[in-house]
Amino acid sequence: MSLEGAVQIKFYADERNFEIESGLTKEGQCSIIENFLRRQAGAGEDNSESNKKEVYIITLKWNPSNDNISAYDNTGNKGLRDGILSYVLSNFY
Repeated sequence: MSLEGAVQIKFYADERNFEIESGLTKEGQCSIIENFLRRQAGAGEDNSESNKKEVYIITLKWNPSNDNISAYDNTGNKGLRDGILSYVLSNFY
């Protein structure tokens, strides 16, 4: 997957550390994460069991034609995914 217009986050669960790969500036990365999280508000509860991983990978891809942000991840649960994204956002700079 091309990282143009996308943000890929590798979150290391044991260390609570992360890496970001992207073709965007830091401001662009932050904007995609913020906008994605805003759109998740009120989306409903996800009762799926979360996956137990050492490394969680979350990719957010922005589609400029419809201003939609798609998420691809290995968390197994939207609450875990959004919690990781919130953690990344709060520790971004």
